[in-house]
Amino acid sequence: YIDKRRGYYEMNMSCFAFRDVNRNGLFDMEDSPYAGLEIAMDRPKGKRVTAHSNLNGFTNFKMRLGDRKSKINSPGNYEITVEPPQDWIITTNNSVQTIKVEEQAESPVGLVANRTFSHVGIAPELTISGKIALESLAPKDSIASLFATNPDGGTEKIRIMDTGEFKIEAFSGVWKLELITGEGRTASRELTV
Repeated sequence: YIDKRRGYYEMNMSCFAFRDVNRNGLFDMEDSPYAGLEIAMDRPKGKRVTAHSNLNGFTNFKMRLGDRKSKINSPGNYEITVEPPQDWIITTNNSVQTIKVEEQAESPVGLVANRTFSHVGIAPELTISGKIALESLAPKDSIASLFATNPDGGTEKIRIMDTGEFKIEAFSGVWKLELITGEGRTASRELTV
């Protein structure tokens, strides 16, 4: 765009972030722009800078040759690293991206990039968590084991904290949790992730 106050052109190099509801790595109808995603950029000259996606999902890095206020201001390779929030993942498998910027006199901002940054999808990690009321178990039952059977039929023992809380990574499908007490009694529950 043209900055009429300053009398010159400015341009944004942007990275679009979206909330990947169906976790397929594509921006679909049910997905929406994601605001607040932190993206760090390593520059060929100068220190690492960070920016956050706006309400429309765009993280903008101003680009203009020789402009010290612009985050892209000289030729070279610019690498971004996407920093998802805690317990979230990148679904598009492109958390690190690099573009090559070259000087070009015909460009309104004096620079051109070999490509744009690809869009980035994020989604929360899938987990199963809960709490077993250990105080409600009989003394002989207090040594209990918890097992999770995943949708593929694999079973694993789940670590139970002293507080009775547990948490495991999961994937989509029907899971079965089974609690086996010290006395050999069992309780089970099925749930869909």
